[in-house]
Amino acid sequence: MIREGGRRRVDSFGRAFAGSQRHIQTYVNLRPLELASEVLEALSPTPPPRSRIRWVSPLAMKRFVEYRDDKFLCVLGLGQYSSDLREFWPEGGPSWDALAVIETGSRPGCVVVEAKSHISELESQCEAKNPGSREKITRALDETKAWLGVARSLDWTKPYYQSANRLAFLYFLRSRQIQAWLVNVYFLSDPHFKDPPPPRSPAEWEPAIDDMKQALGLSGRDVPYTGKLFLEAAEGY
Repeated sequence: MIREGGRRRVDSFGRAFAGSQRHIQTYVNLRPLELASEVLEALSPTPPPRSRIRWVSPLAMKRFVEYRDDKFLCVLGLGQYSSDLREFWPEGGPSWDALAVIETGSRPGCVVVEAKSHISELESQCEAKNPGSREKITRALDETKAWLGVARSLDWTKPYYQSANRLAFLYFLRSRQIQAWLVNVYFLSDPHFKDPPPPRSPAEWEPAIDDMKQALGLSGRDVPYTGKLFLEAAEGY
């Protein structure tokens, strides 16, 4: 069982007890069409008409497993890029909250999802200790900054490192001519948070999101191939 701070986060079947992990599991497995429709509406630039989304994780039939490193590429049908990823990023990269194949009528692409239930979850910093890993991460982040037209001098290893490395993986996919989108899902009114209370509306999320974008040098800009989605927390089974 996965533990966080000494506490179990999931049961023996991989079902999360609380938080954004539980809610995204519910949407993917019990409300997949609704989630797919909301995601397609949120994507920018908009995918071609009649594009379809097929969720590949976290699936109940596979114990809600979340994928990372070359395994996330393989489940998306992109295993041929595994060696490229190993050169781009050290082992132990992002664990994706949800993944989907997007069928656009020409060639398949993908949607990678990061989900949050509380403002405090936005902040993080790079904890890689190995010098080689730090160097690889720094190089990847600098390439991503150049792709987005962000000043290289900005420190993306803190305080919003998780958001930065998700953008780096979007850059990795897009630089391989893969039709990829990154979606940030922000849940509303999560009942598992009491003190401080969770955001109950997009307006309560927006100031924190704006702070994050400003720190990353993206203030006032629409980041290409991304989407922002606000969803009500969903309990489900």
